[in-house]
Amino acid sequence: MFSRLFTIGDAGDAVPPPGAQTPHRSGEPHWPAIISNCTPGQRRLAQLICLVMIIGTIGLLPFARVPWQHMPFFFPMYQTAVIISCLLTAYLMYGHFKATQTVAVLHLSAGYLYTAGVLAMQCLSQKGAFLENTRLLGGAQTSIWLWFFWHFGPALSVFWFAWSESRQPGLPLAPGHPQIRNTAIALLGATLATAMLVFVFHEQLPVLDVEGDYSRITTTGVAPGLQLLLLGALLLLWRASRFRNVLHVWLGILLVALVCDNTITMMAGSRLTLGWHAGRMGALMGLSVLTLVYLQNIKKSYLTSVAVADQLALANAQLDLEALKSTQYAKKLLQADQRKDEFLAMLAHELRNPLAPITAGLAIVRMQNDPVLLVRTLDMLNRQVSQMVILIDDLLDVARVSGGKLELKKDLVDLKDIVSVAIETSQPHLQKRRHALAVQMTDEALALQADPTRIAQVIANLLNNAAKYTPDGGRIQLSLRREHGEVVISVEDNGIGLAPKNLEDVFVMFNQADSSANRAHGGLGIGLTLVRQLVEMHGGAVQAASAGLGRGSTFTVRLPLASKPVLPAVKRLVDTSAASLKRLRILVVDDHADVADTLSTILTLKGHVTEVAYNGLAALDTAAEFRPDVAFLDIGMPGMDGYATARAVRKIAGLEAVHLIALTGWGSKADRARSAAAGFDHHLTKPTPLDALDVLLAKIAAPPLVQLEPQ
Repeated sequence: MFSRLFTIGDAGDAVPPPGAQTPHRSGEPHWPAIISNCTPGQRRLAQLICLVMIIGTIGLLPFARVPWQHMPFFFPMYQTAVIISCLLTAYLMYGHFKATQTVAVLHLSAGYLYTAGVLAMQCLSQKGAFLENTRLLGGAQTSIWLWFFWHFGPALSVFWFAWSESRQPGLPLAPGHPQIRNTAIALLGATLATAMLVFVFHEQLPVLDVEGDYSRITTTGVAPGLQLLLLGALLLLWRASRFRNVLHVWLGILLVALVCDNTITMMAGSRLTLGWHAGRMGALMGLSVLTLVYLQNIKKSYLTSVAVADQLALANAQLDLEALKSTQYAKKLLQADQRKDEFLAMLAHELRNPLAPITAGLAIVRMQNDPVLLVRTLDMLNRQVSQMVILIDDLLDVARVSGGKLELKKDLVDLKDIVSVAIETSQPHLQKRRHALAVQMTDEALALQADPTRIAQVIANLLNNAAKYTPDGGRIQLSLRREHGEVVISVEDNGIGLAPKNLEDVFVMFNQADSSANRAHGGLGIGLTLVRQLVEMHGGAVQAASAGLGRGSTFTVRLPLASKPVLPAVKRLVDTSAASLKRLRILVVDDHADVADTLSTILTLKGHVTEVAYNGLAALDTAAEFRPDVAFLDIGMPGMDGYATARAVRKIAGLEAVHLIALTGWGSKADRARSAAAGFDHHLTKPTPLDALDVLLAKIAAPPLVQLEPQ
C-alpha cells in the first residue's frame, strides 16, 4: 500500500513546481529529487492513510484511559526506533539538500536532528528506561517537557519549511551563503537551550505530570498550544502547494500522525494507558514516513545504478568486441579490395580473350569469300559471343542474388529432367577436354519444388567446374540419390583437387583471383559462389570435399524433396515450323543504330516485314503509318524513353492490341514490373538468344497446340 505513495514515479509523472530548481554539483552523489508533483493516485492514497489514522484515533478515544500492562522494554525500544528513524531521515534529507541545494529541505533536516537529540535526552530522563526506578538525568518534569519539545521540533521545522515554500518554492541556496553554518549553529543552540532548560531549571518549570497523570496546565495549555502549532503547520503546508507536491504530502501525513498522537495521548490522561501506547505508535509511524520514502528511493537508485553499471560493462564488452570486429573487418576489407582489383584485371583478361578472335574473325569475313572458311569463322564468332554472354550472365546473376533481386520461379519438377538439360548445357565443355562423364541416377522420380532453370544452372556450373579443373581425358561422375527426405547431387572428378584450407574458400566471391595458377583455367571465379547462393535460396546446402592436391574433388548438393510426387500435366506447345508461321509486321526501336539494324536484318531474313526507328518520337510516326503487329522497344532511350513510347503507341487508333516487347539491358524484378505497368506484353534482356526470339514470335504468330506430356 505504502509503496505506491513512496515511489517517486516515472519522469512523466514528476513535474517540478513553478520555480523549482534542482542543480547538481559535479562529483556529488545524485540523490533523488523528491520535490515533484504528486500524481492523483498518490494523493488519493495519502488521503486514505490520513483518514485511516483519524478514524482509528476517534475509534480509540473511548478506550484511551484503559490501563495497559506495564512493559519496561517498550519505552527504550520505541525511543530507540524513533531516534534511529529521525537520524537516518536527517542524514538522507541532508543528502537531498546537497543534491538540490533547496534551503527549505536543509531546515527539515535540522528539524529531524533536533527531534532525535531531544528524544535521546528524553531516554536519559525517563525513570526506569535504563535502570529500574532510576532516571539518569533531570527531574520528575523533565521527561514530559521533553515529550512536548520533540513534538514542537518537527512542527516548527515543517512550519518553517511550508512558510519558505509558500514564499519561494524550491528556493536554492545562494552561492557563498553561510546558510549551512547558520543552520548548524541554530540547531546546536536550540538543542543546548532545551537541555539547559529541562535538566538545570526543571524545578522552575510548570508541573505537567504528577506520578504519570497529566496536570491541568498540560491538558488545557501546553497540549492545545502544540495542537494549534501542528494544525497551523498543516494549513500553511496546504497553502504552499495544495498538496500537489509529493514531499508536502508526506509531511502532511507526519503532521496528521502527530495531531492524532497528541490528541489520544492527552485524552488518555496519563501514561501506561491504551491511548498513550497508541499515541507512541502513531508518532513512530509519522516520523518514519520520510525514512521509508528515502530508503525506497535509495533502493531504486541503487538498482538503477547496478543496472546502469551492468549496461556500461556490457557496452564496454561490446565496444571491445566491436573494436576487434573492426580490426578484422578492416583486414577483410583490405583483402576484398585486393580481390576486387585482381578480379577487375581478370575480367578484362576474360573479356579480351573472346574479343580478340571476334575482331580477327570480322576481318576474315571482310577479306574472304570462301564459303567453308566463312562458315568456320562464323561458328567461331558464335562461340566467342556465347562465351561473353555466359560471363555477363554470371555477373548479373551474382549481383541479383547478392542484392536480393533474383526471383525464383518455382514449380513441381522431376530432378532427372533438369539433369538432362544441365548435361546438354555442359556437353561442349566436356567434349572439348575429352572427359568421360558417368551418370548414376535412381529409377524413382525425385520431385523438387524448385526453379528448374536455376537448378539446371547449379548442376551445369558444377560440371563445368569439374571439366575446367580436370586434366584432358579425365573422369567425371554425376550421381543422384535420395537420402533422409533430401535429394543428394554429387559431382566427383579426378582433377587437380583442393588443399584442406581451401575447401570453403572456393565458394568465396572472385576466389579464383587468389591463385595465379588457377588463371590458366579461365573464368571469373564466380561460378561456385553462384552455386552456393542458388542452392541456399532453395533451402539446400552445398559442400566441397577433397583428399588433397592432385587427388580430385567432390561437390555435394543437398536439396529438400517435395512432399508430393510430380504428376503429368498439360503443357502448351507451339509449332514453330516455318509453314505454320505467318509473316509478322515488326517495328524495331532502339537508339543504338547497330542493335536496331542487326535485329531488323535477322527478322527480315526469317521472313518478317520490318521497319526501324531510332528514337521514341520517330517510332510513333512510323507505327502510325506502318501498323505493326509487334514492336520491339528499347527502354533507355534519350528524350522519350521506352515506357513513354509504349504508352503512346497504345493510344494510336488501331494499335491498341499491338504486341509490345521490351528489349533492354535492364532485367530486374522492378524493371519487369515497371514495363508491365507501362503496357508491355513481354520483357526480354539483351542479348536475347535467337531461339528465344523465335519461340516468342511463334507464339504470337501461331495458335498453341495442346499436348499431354510429363513435367
